[in-house]
Amino acid sequence: MNPLATPRWQAAQAYALVGERLDLTEPGHPDASRLILELAEAGWTRDAISDHARTEADAGRPWPHSVPAALRAGCGAAQLAAALARARELLVLVTLETLSLIHI
Repeated sequence: MNPLATPRWQAAQAYALVGERLDLTEPGHPDASRLILELAEAGWTRDAISDHARTEADAGRPWPHSVPAALRAGCGAAQLAAALARARELLVLVTLETLSLIHI
């Protein structure tokens, strides 16, 4: 990781929610309200995100999506989890979650 690079908080959270890499404004810190506004502008309204999450769950795929390491570089794990929880709270998607099972 480049220590001078700005963490991509908004892009990392967006990926977790919609499974796509989106070019969003990066304020240098998580901003759930701004994230939700920019997602809606990109066609990912609250209803679209909810439908996507339910589709993933119905197919047995994990949601929120696992964020690729390169996209979450510089974002602390706990801070990213908290930021994503806040965004999900504002989207009223706090109870919907699916987990992937790892077989050893």
